[in-house]
Amino acid sequence: MSRRPKEPAAPPPAGAVDTSSRKIRKLLWDRARYLRKEGPWLVRSHRARIGEGVAWAVADEVRALDGLLQQGWKQVDYDALHRQLDKVNGLLEQHFAGHRKSDGRRNVEAISAALFIALFIRAFMFEPYRIPSGSMLPTLLVGDYLFVAKFTYGLSIPYTDKVIFDWRKPKRGEIVIFEHPKPDQNREILIKRVMAVPGDRVRFEENVWYVNGEPWGAPKVLHRSAPCYLTPGQTCTTLEPTGDGRASESAGCGCEFIEYTDGENTWVTQHIAPNSLCRCTVPEDVASCIPFVGGGQSGMLSIVGNQPDWPTKDQTEFLSGWPWDGTRGQGLVNDGANGREMVVPEGHVVVLGDNRDNSADSRFWGLVPINLVRGKALFIWLNTSHPGRIFHTVH
Repeated sequence: MSRRPKEPAAPPPAGAVDTSSRKIRKLLWDRARYLRKEGPWLVRSHRARIGEGVAWAVADEVRALDGLLQQGWKQVDYDALHRQLDKVNGLLEQHFAGHRKSDGRRNVEAISAALFIALFIRAFMFEPYRIPSGSMLPTLLVGDYLFVAKFTYGLSIPYTDKVIFDWRKPKRGEIVIFEHPKPDQNREILIKRVMAVPGDRVRFEENVWYVNGEPWGAPKVLHRSAPCYLTPGQTCTTLEPTGDGRASESAGCGCEFIEYTDGENTWVTQHIAPNSLCRCTVPEDVASCIPFVGGGQSGMLSIVGNQPDWPTKDQTEFLSGWPWDGTRGQGLVNDGANGREMVVPEGHVVVLGDNRDNSADSRFWGLVPINLVRGKALFIWLNTSHPGRIFHTVH
């Protein structure tokens, strides 16, 4: 065994240090904790080159530094800690000068590691999402910031629809984010509630959602006509016929509210009150109005009314024209409301907004392929206009 060399002399201190300063103490403490790890790492990495003597010397000085740190932040003698820190630092500079990490390199590595972790979390675990419109009122408000769990249903290659692992499929009642199924929408990210899964036979009848011939979710009417939830900046008036082919307007708009419970979650949907017609205006930067579909026309309307049934006869041609995902003509059967129901094809889900008469969803642009579902909404982490909603779980 080689003989341990004589302890090398410590370099002289750079200057007097006022160790009574809390800032200086914090600096010395953090530096000492770093050297306590750096010294053994350098020895392990270069042991064959430096020899046993240097390895023993570094080990002795690091052990002495560790002993001071063991005394604790409040009890340690900071003058002694500073002297020992200089010893260890000088020894490492003497034998590992070309192999130590500079402050710049350490900062770059720390930033790179943090960036990698953040990108990994966003790509595979969690993704923030901001509610841009009122289609999910009253459950979600415009300006709610959500965390979405991307691993709930499986893992996908980021920015593609390629699934790596598939844990499970979306369930009825879950709120999900997904890519718009129409290719001309530039992979727009939307948020809606899953209301039907493959094999379900579904329809709306008098505002009630039917699955396989039965009302689903134990629907319960809470209010027949109460003020509607509106998006910020949106104003609505109710149109009343006057009998001469015209209509008078009164302030506000009434909605019917229906509560659903799926055994795990409870939520409320809002519908324009039956037999009512509302004229609504919204700022240009708020996407809120419902797309009207029928008679071969489509567009954004400012007049909305209750749409209690779906699918209806005048929507049959439109509903059978979903060519972008291979479901063209699939699922339409003739035994539901107005002679129509929809049977959900394999690999697809029906998604709807809780603001039922003011939501562009599967009723208007088609089914959503399951491989376009990116995650499940978990909770609200921020809303600057409604602080009480922070950390509110999404149902």
